[in-house]
Order: sequence, then structure tokens, then C-alpha cells
Amino acid sequence: LGDIPLVGALSLFFLKKPLLDINWTGLTNILDIPGLNGFSNNLILDIIYNYLVLPNRVTIPLVGEEKLAKLRFPMPKGVLRIHFLEAQDLEGKDQFLGGLIKGKSDPYGILQVGTQLFQSKTIKESLHPKWNEVYEALVYEPSGQHLEIELFDEDPDKDDFLGSLMIDLTELYKEEKVDEWFVLEEAPTGKLHLKLEWLSLFSTPEKLDQVLRSVRADRSPFGDGLSSALLVVYLDCAKNLPNNLSDLPHDGLKQVSVFKALKSAKKSSSEPSPYVQFTVGQKTLESKVRYKTREPLWEDCFPFLVHNPKRQELEVELKDDKHKCMLGNLRVPLSSLLTEEDMTLVQCFPLKNSGPNSIIKLKMALRILSLEKQVSSDLPSSVQVRKSSVPQPGAAPSLSLFPSES
Repeated sequence: LGDIPLVGALSLFFLKKPLLDINWTGLTNILDIPGLNGFSNNLILDIIYNYLVLPNRVTIPLVGEEKLAKLRFPMPKGVLRIHFLEAQDLEGKDQFLGGLIKGKSDPYGILQVGTQLFQSKTIKESLHPKWNEVYEALVYEPSGQHLEIELFDEDPDKDDFLGSLMIDLTELYKEEKVDEWFVLEEAPTGKLHLKLEWLSLFSTPEKLDQVLRSVRADRSPFGDGLSSALLVVYLDCAKNLPNNLSDLPHDGLKQVSVFKALKSAKKSSSEPSPYVQFTVGQKTLESKVRYKTREPLWEDCFPFLVHNPKRQELEVELKDDKHKCMLGNLRVPLSSLLTEEDMTLVQCFPLKNSGPNSIIKLKMALRILSLEKQVSSDLPSSVQVRKSSVPQPGAAPSLSLFPSES
């Protein structure tokens, strides 16, 4: 911020899923029941995972709403493109004749960056699998973040571990492009071939044509190829939503919804419980439900990786969770953002198939994804983190949820 206080807000988050030793003091006997203890612990960890692990965060405001609005639009630092190519000399886990003869494995990989999880296809009966798959992950803060990869042998009962690999995103951010074979850790043999690219964000539309050629956008008309841009949508609020079933046009409301509402003796004038559904290409994201209000406030962000912004559009559908009907919709061509200043648009959009004065306020920013360094070095990189060199924390933090009994 330009004036005092220089700090507008505090953001609290974990870089990755934390390890907690939860101490249920006071409820020991109840929670010692087999299955209940593990269930309760996992439930708490999942809640933390959904609210406090990047890109999720808790924001504590220190200034007024007008200044704070500028801080509620987190933009990723970049996009990590992972070419998950092949492996060699993996351990053969499938055994025959009681272990006398070692066979092959059915390997697959699990990759994780923050809360983003990817799983490769399984290659049957191979110690030298070739996947040739590509994943793209948003990175909000490279410092302290890792790309974690684990390989497994797929089995009918329990999958066997084949090795792991950890990549330091801080080092990758510096090197930008790495194409290398990495030795697997926690395994007697095996190495993994990865091509890693750090894509920076640019607000210059002149770069788009070059990027579209590099991702061969003309060969994938359905928007399911490599991404050329990032769209971040900030859902602010909606106003003047219809609260009467008769206020909605017939094409915006399913007749079966009217029948259900009348049959259950619900008042047609009851306030809606709205939520928003955003769709770009094959990806759909939903907001939280705001119950019983015609003036919902969300203040939430939704990121989309976009294949070709010249052809794709953002579809917005406002729905009523209570009456199971649509409250309005609109479509925004992403090409319209290319002509906006800083490729950013803040606007109150009138909703179609809605009330006469129904609007939704959105902020949208489009960023072009591009490599700043086109050629990778022939020298070995320093992006791999050896687990033996990672500082091991002491005892996991203990979380006591009830006071101790005297």
C-alpha cells in the first residue's frame, strides 16, 4: 500500500499439507474405538487441507474494504509444465514361483504440487515405461514448494512402491527449463526422465500468436491441449436476484422445479440460495452456496488454464441451490480481454434469463504463458532435492482440542 498502514492484510497458509499429532485429551476412551480415531484425525486434516494449504489461505484484513479489495485477487507466480516422459531400470515387483523368479512391474506415477494432484496412466509389464504425458500446475509461491513424485507398481491388492523424486521449485524458477534423467530415491534401482518448464505470466497480448504456434492450438479445436494463457476470475457479488419463481423467464427455469416447489408447499417468494458455476473448455468450478439472499457476496477467485483465448469463452451460470433452478447466465468471450488495459476487466454484467435488474460483478485477468528461456543448459541441474539433505523436523506439532482432565 502507498500510505500508512503499509501492510494491508495478513495471509496465513501452509505450503503443503501439514503433519499434525492430534491429542484428543479428555475424549481418550471414546476415540480409542478402532476406526474412529483415524477417521476424526483425517477429517481435521482434510479441513485444514481445504482451507489453509496453497492456493487456499486465510486473510486477516488490516485496512478498509476498498483497499482490501486490491489484495483479494491473488495471481500465481507462474505455471509449472511437467513432461512426465519415461523411466528406466525400475525394480521388478511382480514375483513368480514364491519369489524365485522376479518379473516385471505395472508402473504409474503420482505427482503433487501443493494441493494439485496428478496420476499417470499405468504401463503394463514394463521396467522401462514410456508415459509421454504432460501436466500443468499453478504455483503461487515457488519458495519452499516442491514437486513430489512417487512411482508405484499397480497390483490387485496393494500397490508396491518403486521410488520417489523431489524437485525444488525455487531452483527450477531460476533455471526455468530442465530436461534431465533423475535417479530415484528410496529404491535400489531406477531413474526417471522429466522435462520441466517454468512458464512466466505476461500481460502483453503481442506474445499470444507465438505461444499459440508453440502449443499447436490449431490442431486441438476442443481446448484440451497445452495451455497458452491463464484466466483468473474474481467473483465479487450479485445483486437484485429474482426471489419469485414467476419472475424467471421460462427458458431460465425448469418446469419440473416449479412443480416440485408448489408440491412441497414452498413459498414461491422465498429467497434463493445462489451459487455460481464457471466453465472454460472442459473445466468447471463452483462457488460456495450463499443461503437465503438476493444479494450474495462471495469474494473468491477461480483460476483456469486456457488453451486458446481467441476461441474460448467463459460461461457463467448462477443457480439456486434451494429450488434447483437457474437464476441467470452469461458468456464472456476471452478475446475481449486481449484489448483491455493490462488484459484486466472489472465489470457488472447484466444476467440473461434472470430478473430485469439482476447483475453479477466480476473481475477477470488474462495472462499469456511463455518461457523466458527457450534453451535448457547441457549441464546437470540442481533442482533435485535429496531427501537425506532435507532438514527433518522434530516431533510433529501436537494439537490439543480439549483441556486435560484433572
